[in-house]
Amino acid sequence: MSVAEIKAKAKEGVNKEARGVSAIALIRAAGSQIHAAKGHEANGDLRSALGSYIKAATLAKLTMDSPEYLQESKGKGGVIRKELNEFLEVS
Repeated sequence: MSVAEIKAKAKEGVNKEARGVSAIALIRAAGSQIHAAKGHEANGDLRSALGSYIKAATLAKLTMDSPEYLQESKGKGGVIRKELNEFLEVS
């Protein structure tokens, strides 16, 4: 499977499963994908690691585009913004 195919498959899967999910759930799912990617990487399964990293990035992007996040961004911030910043710093 080529890199482009891995990327397309990962994005497609996330977009199908993430519909209607809260922003907090998206961030937590992204964190889980990072954890899974590191495990795949440690086991030498680089294709699966790449897929998980792409899923995590797609989930983070969906969070930033969510109405919940955009609403919080207008003010001083909130729980979603804090969780996303933590995810970005740690992951």
